[in-house]
Amino acid sequence: MPVHASEVYAKNLSALLQLMVTKEGELDLNFADDILDGACVTHGGEIRSQRVKEALGVPVGQ
Repeated sequence: MPVHASEVYAKNLSALLQLMVTKEGELDLNFADDILDGACVTHGGEIRSQRVKEALGVPVGQ
């Protein structure tokens, strides 16, 4: 079981990285993509995750 779990984790991580990196190897964070948007907690000094904002008690709209 641990081997299969590690393989699935590696496959999922690889797929996520492929969404984040162009074929030329440059970082491209397209937050219009639901997967990337949901996986991102912070960016550019801003908390993007609504769950994290709620857990920290950040007021709505910030």
